[in-house]
Amino acid sequence: MNLLIPEDKAIEVLSKRITELNDFNFQAKVWKDKVINDLKEIYPLGDTRWLQISGLHFETVIQSEKYSVLQKAKLQAKQLIESYIEQIREYSKIREEKQIIVENNYHQKYSELLNDWNKLVPDYNALLKEKDGLLKRIEFAEEEKREKQNEINGLIENTVQLSNISFSKLFKLLFNLPIGQIVAFFAIIIAIIGGAFKLGMLYSDSISKNEQYELRIERDKLKSENVKLKSDIESKSLKTESNKRLIDSLRNE
Repeated sequence: MNLLIPEDKAIEVLSKRITELNDFNFQAKVWKDKVINDLKEIYPLGDTRWLQISGLHFETVIQSEKYSVLQKAKLQAKQLIESYIEQIREYSKIREEKQIIVENNYHQKYSELLNDWNKLVPDYNALLKEKDGLLKRIEFAEEEKREKQNEINGLIENTVQLSNISFSKLFKLLFNLPIGQIVAFFAIIIAIIGGAFKLGMLYSDSISKNEQYELRIERDKLKSENVKLKSDIESKSLKTESNKRLIDSLRNE
């Protein structure tokens, strides 16, 4: 039941109209007009209670029945207005009980959401720490890869430098040897250099492939863990954002 004025004020006005029924100088028409105006001010447009009051007959042309007609109309008027007051009080009580139920449900729901939120925060913080740890492991693996690559490049460079130094010394010795010895020595040196260079290349190739294979496996593993971590973080973030919006909507209500 919707009223246009506060409930206590409506009850006060209607109670006053009941008291006026017992006034010594009671005037039926004036009283009816006042009550009809009051009902139109209390209840919204479309309410028909004022028609009940308008239909009361306080007077009659039969002289002997005037008093009984007046008393009967007063009694009907009193009963009608008392029923209006009772309805207002009953609906007011019902509305208060509904409000209490709504508030209790709100507090219960808010408490549940708050507990969920308190559980999510540690999990979210743990995921952030795990993510930081994975990032550091990835950076460490990349740094280790660069160091290994530098070692490989150093080995290749040193092999070439050793070859150059050997050739330089060989050319200096050639001028002091006979032609037969020069040819034999040149052949031996070339064979040694070629073998050493080939062994160095094979060794560096083998190390490079092994290191790259291990680094690739470690990097793939870290990428997989990072993807899973990002997915978990996004899921937790969505759930956290949903709970925030639900808490805010409950607060706004």
